[in-house]
Amino acid sequence: MEAFLDTKFFWTILHLIGVAMGLGGALFGDFLFFAAAKNGVISRPELSALKKAGLFVWYGVLILLISGAGLFFLDSVRYLASSKFLAKMFIVGVIAINGAIFHGVHLKTLKRLVGATLRESTLFRGASAGIFASGAVSV
Repeated sequence: MEAFLDTKFFWTILHLIGVAMGLGGALFGDFLFFAAAKNGVISRPELSALKKAGLFVWYGVLILLISGAGLFFLDSVRYLASSKFLAKMFIVGVIAINGAIFHGVHLKTLKRLVGATLRESTLFRGASAGIFASGAVSV
């Protein structure tokens, strides 16, 4: 029993670290993007910081998935019967898909906008709704 509790404690702590990294990186990235959007121009250093924040989020998600699998396999029957667990899996799935869209689509758009005045850019006007929605979903 003690080994089970120690293992569960280990996976739980690792899981919380993954959550903290993912949330912290997402909040930092959103804050940075909104600051850049407010001043009207995205600079190369801002884009670089956004990419690094995104990488930090992905590391957090990876830790979250690994530790979540560790927790799941300790008591899979109980987790599969839990609506709370299934809701969490849905949320993690939505966040992961959103992250893939943000990195696969929106960061490429932002890279093309480096140095441009956002308010005057037709590219930004066309992409801004999706970028802002993606930022809202990430948090």
